[in-house]
Order: sequence, then C-alpha cells, then structure tokens
Amino acid sequence: MHHLTLTPSERRALLVLLALILVGSIVRTAKHIWPQRLPGYHLQVDTLAALPTQPPVDVAQRKLERGIDPNSAPQEDLELLPGIGPALAARIVADRTAHGPYDSARTLTRVPGIGPALVQKLTPHLRFP
Repeated sequence: MHHLTLTPSERRALLVLLALILVGSIVRTAKHIWPQRLPGYHLQVDTLAALPTQPPVDVAQRKLERGIDPNSAPQEDLELLPGIGPALAARIVADRTAHGPYDSARTLTRVPGIGPALVQKLTPHLRFP
C-alpha cells in the first residue's frame, strides 16, 4: 500500500487553496443571506403607497388609441400602424418630405405599396390635425 506524501511547499499550496475555497464559500453564502449589507448588492424596498393603482398601459397601444399623425410621426411610430413595416414607414416619411403633408388617409395611396385596402385598415389609427 502506497501513501501519498507531499513536500512542505505542496502542503502549503494545498492549504492555501483549501482556505481560498472556504473563504469564497463563506462570502458567497453571506451575500445570499445578507445582500443589502455587502458591497455590490443593492436592495430596494418599495412601500405599498408607491405601487401603481392601475396596471401600466402599453405605450404603443396608447399611441394607436390616440391616433398617429402621418404628417409628423417619426418612422418608429408609423411602424406601430397595422400593415406598416420599416420599409413602408420609410417610404411614408420620404413621400411627405418630397410631396408635402397628407390631408386625409386616402392621400396615403400616393405612397408606393399603400392601396385602398391598407388605407381602410389604417384609418381608425390615424389622425389629421
């Protein structure tokens, strides 16, 4: 039967390694138990008074309910409209820049890719000041 023998420097290295593992385990456990007291962890407690009384409303849905003005809306807002993707929204912006404002939803048909069926779909979500 062979016994494992370590040199004094190997024993010291093994002890240092075991000590580091032990210290790391203690720190990790302490951070889990007391996260608000150790650096690097932030605990935020909200009071009941700070809770919203109504659930948050989706911003995009709110914009669609108010109506989007195709004469001033940025491309990102135009993309919220049903059937309008990034390419078509960019064409709307380019068209209004080149040919002026739209006076009604029907005027949007001058944009390539927008026909009467899409205009009908867009009408409830558009507003013209």
